[in-house]
Amino acid sequence: MNRSAPVVPLRGSDSSLLQVQIPEMLRRPIGQVALVNVMDLVQLSITEGRPKAIDKQLQTFVGGVGRQVADIPRGRSWEMFVEDLEELPASQVPEMFREVVRAEAERRSELRSRVDDLLARWAEVEPEPFEIGTRHVRIQKAQMQQPRGPSPESSAAPRERTPRAGGSSSSSRSSGDGAKTSTPRAKPILDTERHDYVVRQCVERLSRCTSDRGLAETVLVAGVRHAGRDLYPDMTPIEITTILKQLRDANRVRYSAGRWSVPTRF
Repeated sequence: MNRSAPVVPLRGSDSSLLQVQIPEMLRRPIGQVALVNVMDLVQLSITEGRPKAIDKQLQTFVGGVGRQVADIPRGRSWEMFVEDLEELPASQVPEMFREVVRAEAERRSELRSRVDDLLARWAEVEPEPFEIGTRHVRIQKAQMQQPRGPSPESSAAPRERTPRAGGSSSSSRSSGDGAKTSTPRAKPILDTERHDYVVRQCVERLSRCTSDRGLAETVLVAGVRHAGRDLYPDMTPIEITTILKQLRDANRVRYSAGRWSVPTRF
């Protein structure tokens, strides 16, 4: 599986939140989803109370897991997959997925002893049910960044001359004439919803791309701006490319020769 794929905390989310978290995963092959989330989706597919809006897509995804496991190439790719399985807590491996691994072990001779040991360890622990609506998500609002105050004057700096009695100064004229005083400008509000919108758009478009080369940056940026033209008409290309570079640094996307793509392991 893709070890760089971010793990999304699905268990405990309510139905509405699951409908936001899951659709992007369901459009990807299992090699582009964190393995623990693949386990979550398999367990969710047999859980009562799961969101009806995404159930058909969920069942399709889960129905293809066995085929995708069977398609993992022999050699190092299969060995890396087994290594990832060994890192999973047994309680998070659904019975349905255990059957997939058991059937695949019968078909492959390589690493058979390791897979048998893994299945034996799983057999000692019952899979945990997928609970819905037990975890409360705290929504944190973006806060205004307060401008920094002026730096204290150095003792060596020249002091302002005291105005003479009866005389006038710029400060007295300002107060006497009611002139406007300048106030420091606050930095703009950090729009986390806008940032998350761009992230979702970029990742979803790259995940849907069928070309191994990914999407050209100009095409990707234009698509994101077009999708957000009603919500964020002032969105700029530099804003999108900045977020893409952040995703690249987090190993969620890959950049090469002017093109962006989603990293895969297999």
